Amino acid sequence: MRVNDRHGVWQPSFAGNLHVKLSHSPTGTERLWKESDGQGGHDGDDEDHIISGVYSAPLVQGETRFSSLYVNTAGENYRLRFLLTVNTGQSIATTYSEPFTVEVGEPFQIGVIASPSLILGGTAFQAIASIRDKGFNTVQSVNEGTVSVLSTFIPVDEVSMCMERP
Repeated sequence: MRVNDRHGVWQPSFAGNLHVKLSHSPTGTERLWKESDGQGGHDGDDEDHIISGVYSAPLVQGETRFSSLYVNTAGENYRLRFLLTVNTGQSIATTYSEPFTVEVGEPFQIGVIASPSLILGGTAFQAIASIRDKGFNTVQSVNEGTVSVLSTFIPVDEVSMCMERP
């Protein structure tokens, strides 16, 4: 992003900060994410991410770049809001990005949609899994393949022992 005056002339001597956040999204609850280590992507562990949803960068010679920003949830009509502030923190200009779409990414993980919480011996049960991208969106294009189920049963006595607190 570059800072231009009212006539569209680039202002390389402008000193301040540019802030970006998600202003429009399909449900209004989606978030803009930034990889904290600057590597991009999402590994499913939010502890490794900055989650404020508003990101700032100083202007250097009238411009700044934001990197490693991403949105997890697939959808249409997302827009970013950019706010320009001077070094004292005073807001002086706002602009919005063009609308953009976030599409479902490549298969990345298996997501458990439903699993049994109680099974009676000798009774059939149902588990439902889906193939998901890094943003936890279901990848609809994966329509065939094999899913193997490996189960470990813990007797009820052991479960209650694990749940007891001293």
